[in-house]
Amino acid sequence: MGKLLQFKKGDASQDNLITAHPMEFRRARWSSTNFIQMRKSLSERYEKEFDSKLQNTTIPPHFVLNMGLEYTISALFYYRNSPEVMKEVYFLAGMVDLLINKVCPILRTDLIRGLYNKVFELRNKLNIFWVGPINQVLLPIEPDLYDESRYRASLHGLKNLKDLYAFLMEESQEMFLILCKEYVFYCPNPKGD
Repeated sequence: MGKLLQFKKGDASQDNLITAHPMEFRRARWSSTNFIQMRKSLSERYEKEFDSKLQNTTIPPHFVLNMGLEYTISALFYYRNSPEVMKEVYFLAGMVDLLINKVCPILRTDLIRGLYNKVFELRNKLNIFWVGPINQVLLPIEPDLYDESRYRASLHGLKNLKDLYAFLMEESQEMFLILCKEYVFYCPNPKGD
């Protein structure tokens, strides 16, 4: 009986890579119906273990992106080949987060109408919609990488919409760069193949 020869396809750790820049997206090697967010260092270790065919390869600590986060990451994935649009998506997510999760004195005035108009304008331009129960829209970032308490405290000192937009743009860009540099995003793979 003949022997079946296996030909190596190249670097196995790259066979599930979808895009490497600006955000790294990979196809999950396990069964998952959600996007998964994982630190790059943990992902690299996992991919190495998977490539070496270790029998007990376990999935490292990670965030399951649901409860509103799935809409944010889906939009980022959709625009994965356009970094500037991805930044706009994250700026929009920052504005939506401000409306649903943060306390800001400006939003207690009639200036809130301007923010709502900006959100709807950008939402329609990018064709992004958050529907159903929404808990979070900004992707999780561990505290050693980003100080969310400083972010929340800074919102109280803002006096007008111009300052608010500038602050949100700056902070959302910082968060976006951290996400690009420090995290890998595994795409849903219901079959786990």
